[in-house]
Amino acid sequence: MSTKILSRTEIEIVNFSTNLAKPNAISTNNNQRDSISSLITNADTSLSEETSKVDSLLQHQQKAISQTTLVLPAKARVIKDRIPSLYDKRSLRLQIGDLLIVNRAESNGQCEGILVKSNRQGTFPFTYVEFLDDENEPTNEN
Repeated sequence: MSTKILSRTEIEIVNFSTNLAKPNAISTNNNQRDSISSLITNADTSLSEETSKVDSLLQHQQKAISQTTLVLPAKARVIKDRIPSLYDKRSLRLQIGDLLIVNRAESNGQCEGILVKSNRQGTFPFTYVEFLDDENEPTNEN
């Protein structure tokens, strides 16, 4: 490998061109930084908007839920067949169309009630029934 010896003029030209490149690089870096900053700001704004939409929907749902309270005992109709575990002696076997009188509802979704056709008492998940009002019409509980 051979080494070239540069003259003073060549060294000054190299230094001058290097210094010219630096401000452009800095300018490009500033532009990139501004662009990234703008993207982050836009992302934060859209995230805030989405968060407000979700909060608004949650408030609306909570209002709707608070307006429809279940008064027990309540009537319910089975909307989905259910065969409980053989080891769970308290669970009710449910068939579509069966009527129940619900006496208790737990916060975990389990209900306790009486199956009208067999007069059998037991437990079942609330997702298998629709609650009925006094005129035997479905309510908006599910």
